[in-house]
Amino acid sequence: MMGFIISKPQTSDTQDSAILEHEKPEEKQKPEEQKKEPSEEFLKKLEEDAYKKVISNECTTGEGLQKILKSGFDEFKDNTGRNMTYAEMRRLYG
Repeated sequence: MMGFIISKPQTSDTQDSAILEHEKPEEKQKPEEQKKEPSEEFLKKLEEDAYKKVISNECTTGEGLQKILKSGFDEFKDNTGRNMTYAEMRRLYG
């Protein structure tokens, strides 16, 4: 049986740090830039706001419904710093 020796290629310290930055970009973000998870209260508020808009006949067309969803998506992104996941969207808007 033949054995193989795997060795790390010779690189400089700057190349090593660049590789680590590429592999773990979330650890290099400043704390204020890190994305946060939405609170239950915030999610409930988004859901209630959309419900009130639907009940008040703001969505008599498909375009009206899209505007309601878009405003919720935008508010979510402003609050969390990231886009809403599909699961979060389904949870809030069905």
